[in-house]
Amino acid sequence: MIEGPSQGSNVTSTAEVYDPKTGKFGNTASMPDGQNGHIATPLQDGRVLVTGGHDGSGNSVGSAEVFDPAAGAFGPTGAMATPRSGYTVTLLSDGRVLVAGGMGNDFKARASAELYRP
Repeated sequence: MIEGPSQGSNVTSTAEVYDPKTGKFGNTASMPDGQNGHIATPLQDGRVLVTGGHDGSGNSVGSAEVFDPAAGAFGPTGAMATPRSGYTVTLLSDGRVLVAGGMGNDFKARASAELYRP
């Protein structure tokens, strides 16, 4: 998993892909919405799930997108039930993704969890 910056209101919708053969990053499609503090989780099928974080106002978001490296594009997927920032993500052995904890817009800890099913 890879987490975006979590402080301040600097949001971005840009994305880059790293090529281990060349050792360089290259531009790819942009995410649908700008955000920061999000987490990118590689899925078993090679796609990448990008969840949560903050919007430009510092509000936690419940958005979720999937990046398909073969197509070089982001696509929508089901949003999280609870907007979150500062949460944890775990890829389970069966391919599901567990999202747990974090904080919401009220700055209170979330004692909840949810599952993403690819």
